Amino acid sequence: MTIPRRRTFVSHLRRLLQPKALFIPVAVITLPIIRIIRPWLLIRWGNLISHALGHFALNTELYLCERDHHVNRPKQRYIDFPYFGDPRVSNTYLMKMWRRTFKTFPPAPLQALEWVNNVVPGGAPHRIGSNVHNDRDIFNLMAGSPAHLAFSEEEQARGKKFLESLGITDGAPYICLNVRDSSYYGAIRVSNSRHSHRDSSIANYVEAAEALVDRGFFVLRMGRKVEAPLLSSRAQIVDYAYERMGDDFLDLYIGAHCDFCLSSGSGFDAIPAIFRRPVSFVNLCPIETALSSETYLVYLSKWHLDSTTGDPLTLRQIVERNLAWRASPENYAASNIVLRENSPGEIRDVAVESVERLQGTWPTDPVGEELQKRFKEILPLSLENKASPLHGEFRIRYSERFLKDNPWWLE
Repeated sequence: MTIPRRRTFVSHLRRLLQPKALFIPVAVITLPIIRIIRPWLLIRWGNLISHALGHFALNTELYLCERDHHVNRPKQRYIDFPYFGDPRVSNTYLMKMWRRTFKTFPPAPLQALEWVNNVVPGGAPHRIGSNVHNDRDIFNLMAGSPAHLAFSEEEQARGKKFLESLGITDGAPYICLNVRDSSYYGAIRVSNSRHSHRDSSIANYVEAAEALVDRGFFVLRMGRKVEAPLLSSRAQIVDYAYERMGDDFLDLYIGAHCDFCLSSGSGFDAIPAIFRRPVSFVNLCPIETALSSETYLVYLSKWHLDSTTGDPLTLRQIVERNLAWRASPENYAASNIVLRENSPGEIRDVAVESVERLQGTWPTDPVGEELQKRFKEILPLSLENKASPLHGEFRIRYSERFLKDNPWWLE
């Protein structure tokens, strides 16, 4: 019994020694004044996410877009005091850029105020809270807003110099390739078990990368911690991640200036998105998690196979088994489902379709449009009765080549 007592004492001591604890007496005095003036001026505060790159980028950008468009905002006069309170920062240069873009405040006093506000009933109006749907642009606000971040002339020169060192000169087009694996979680000593179904093999992306090179693009494989190299003899394919070429600044600059990003769905693809660069997805899982607003192009999910028969499931079966949203390795196992990665050819087809749609050369035909319509009619079945919608207008398209090659999948 002694050890638990010691641990409890240590945990209490740590709380007392936290910086916010020093401001609690001030917060106790200040909060009543804030509550009294609330009918005339509402003062709010809230913590912005910094530990996960995707949320650090997209949640913050959408907070600013909602502010600009007066969405999810109080109807009365108000002042917000946002702060970054997590000591874990996924990209220090992104923090620097956010802080020069809008006013943030020291976390300790606001954390103390938040703690006291939570103890005293009636404090909900003073919390900034989350965006309408966290990192999801369900009102397509980003399409109608300029990017909030911008690079200085000095930063532009630094970024261009690095690209030129790779042979990417005079505005030569390049693609960012972002493939999720478990190595990052291993590096930070966090279990990947809850997200392992989202991983895929870089070897399956070589064909797509080389097809993009054939169309005049450089390909930069992004990431900070990766398991295996991207093996190709093409000089225009740069394994930025495996060769550990980058830093926090270059990650941002490269993502902000790419022609588009091909991703398996992880934090880095939020960087191109907040700079209004297009993003396409492959091996995305669960199938309903695709970001679907204006910035996103084409996507393809992993195959869902019945583990007993080996037969692939149709889209309707995936939805009916509640595997389209919030699925996990445990959910798949309980439903006797195994996942299979997209083939190299399927990934290549998504890359080519993305390029041709961006260049305006993708052939539009009634068959393809009808297949997209049928896809959207089936997918929202699992969205019924959700208090918070996952999608607004569903503008991303499913891989048209996949739908044409597999018409049974929409039966």
